[in-house]
Amino acid sequence: AMEEAKIKGYNLRADAIAIKAAKASRDIASEYKYKAAYRKQLGHHVGLRSIQDDPKMVWSMHVAKIQSDREYKKDFDKWRTKFNSPVDMLVILLTKKCQTLV
Repeated sequence: AMEEAKIKGYNLRADAIAIKAAKASRDIASEYKYKAAYRKQLGHHVGLRSIQDDPKMVWSMHVAKIQSDREYKKDFDKWRTKFNSPVDMLVILLTKKCQTLV
């Protein structure tokens, strides 16, 4: 491999091979230590896996849903009480009102 590198024009010193091997070994050891620490810490995480596991979060989501429904219904009721009628309908409405008074 070293002769092929010299033929291609890449000059690799003999002591550089040991340095590269040490760097690769260091990287492998670092990755191994990271994964070992991750596996060790995996069972010790604080918290819950989902919202449904925490009763307080379930309750707060329920309250938010009720609040949202209430705001929607309040806005709906506000617009439901408004009645838009064409100009020619005013005469018909006036006659209906007069008939109820009589």
